[in-house]
Amino acid sequence: MKHQYLIALLLLSLPAAPSFSQNNLDRAGLGISSSTAYSLRLLSNSYAGYAIQVRRSSDNATQNIGFTASGDLDTSSLKTFTGVNSAYISIWYDQSGNAKNLSQATAALQPSIVLSGVINRENNKPFIRFSGIVGAGTYNAIYLASPITTVGHVSAIHKFASGGDGFILGHQSAYYWHSNPSTNLISNIYASTSVQNGAGWTNGVSTSPLSMVWPTTLTINELAPSPSNSLTAWDNIGTDRNGIHNTTSGGYSELIVFPNALSINDRGYLEGNQSSYYSIGVTILPVTWLSFTVQAQDKMIVLKWQTASEFNSKDFTIQYSSNGNSWSALAIQPASINSNTIRDYSYNHQAPHIGVNYYRILQSDLDGNISYSEIKVIKYTSIQPPFEIIRNRVGNEPVKIKTNTPIVLSLYNVEGKLFWNKSFNPGIHIIEKGNYSSGTYLLKGAGISEKILF
Repeated sequence: MKHQYLIALLLLSLPAAPSFSQNNLDRAGLGISSSTAYSLRLLSNSYAGYAIQVRRSSDNATQNIGFTASGDLDTSSLKTFTGVNSAYISIWYDQSGNAKNLSQATAALQPSIVLSGVINRENNKPFIRFSGIVGAGTYNAIYLASPITTVGHVSAIHKFASGGDGFILGHQSAYYWHSNPSTNLISNIYASTSVQNGAGWTNGVSTSPLSMVWPTTLTINELAPSPSNSLTAWDNIGTDRNGIHNTTSGGYSELIVFPNALSINDRGYLEGNQSSYYSIGVTILPVTWLSFTVQAQDKMIVLKWQTASEFNSKDFTIQYSSNGNSWSALAIQPASINSNTIRDYSYNHQAPHIGVNYYRILQSDLDGNISYSEIKVIKYTSIQPPFEIIRNRVGNEPVKIKTNTPIVLSLYNVEGKLFWNKSFNPGIHIIEKGNYSSGTYLLKGAGISEKILF
C-alpha cells in the first residue's frame, strides 16, 4: 500500500502533457479547422502563437516573428532583427492548433525570408523562397516531425520558377505528389493514383489535377485527392526523396491541409479570402448549373432547371425572347444563397408566343455579379380544343361556346339522359336554355366533356 501511495504521488507530480485545440480558420473566411495551417498572415483569431522562427545569417541567432494587430506578418520586427543581413526559416509554425510545425535545423537547408536586408515578396506580400539544384543534394526543405498520412484537401499559395522544379507537397521516400517540372503541377506518370484522380482548382477554376499548369506567378492551387488514403502522405515542402528533385526556385506564402475535401461553399469562402489578401484574380462560380429544360405543356411552356451548388446566389430572373436578341424578364425567383445539394426550380410561361420561343435564366449573386444559363429554344404550336365554353349562363345571359373545328355535340343531364345531337361549324355559338330545367348539364363531343349551367 505504501508503494502504491508513493507511485500515485509521483504521477501527480509529473507535468501534464500539452494539449492542443483545433482552431477554426476564421480569418481565412472559414468556420472549420484543418490538419495543418501555415501562413505569413494570421489565419485564426484563436491562434496566439508566432508565424515563423528565423535564423540571422551574421551570427546564427534565432528569433520568433509574430503578427501585427491587423494580422499581417510583423515585418518591422523581422527587419529590426535581420538588419542588412539575410534571414532563413528554421520553423514555420502550424496555426491549426495541432502543433505540426515545419522545421529545419540545418542552416544550409533552410529557405530564405530575407536576403541582404530585403524581405522576399510576391504580390507585395512576404514569401518564403526555396532554392536548389536538381539531383545535386543542394536544396532547401522544411520538415514535419512525422508524416501526415492522408490528405483530404490541400490549398497552396505558391509560385515556381519558369523552367524550374518543385512540388505542391513533398515526401522523403516516395513521389506521391510528383510533378512534370516546368509544365504540369501533377505528373501523369509518377504521382499517385489518388492524386491524379482527384479534383483540382487553379485560382478558383475547376481543373483536372493532370491539367494543372506550372504556377510561374503567385497562384492559388488546390487539390482534393480521390480517394484520400496513404498514397497522399507528405512530410515536407521543398524536396522529393531528399534532393532527387526539389524546388529549384520558388516557394510559398501559405499552405493549408485539411483532413477532408472542402465543401463547395467553404472552398469558395477560402478562395475569395485568399484572392483578396494576396491580390490573385480568381473565378468563383456562384452557381454550378446541372440542367435546364423547356417543354410545351397544355397552353404553356414549362421551364425547369437544377443547380448542383450555389454560392452567395441571390435570385434567378427568367428571361424570354421571340427572336433570340431582345430579352424581357418574365419573373424573378429567389435562389438558395448557399447550397451543396441539388436544387430544383420551375416556372410556367402562360400563353407563350405562337412560333419560336427563346428562354434563358439570369442568375444574380449577393455581390452583384451575374451569370447566365444556356439558351433554350422551343417552337410552340397552339393546340386548340375542338370546342370550349366561353361563357356559362349568368343571369339572363345565355351559354356561349366556341367550336374550333366541325363537330357534333351532344347535350346530357348529369344522370346521363341525352337531349340532343347537333352539328356545329367552327365559330361562336349560343346555347339557349329553352324549356330545360335549371341546373348542370354536360356538353360532349370529340371525346371531351364540359359542364354548362342553365
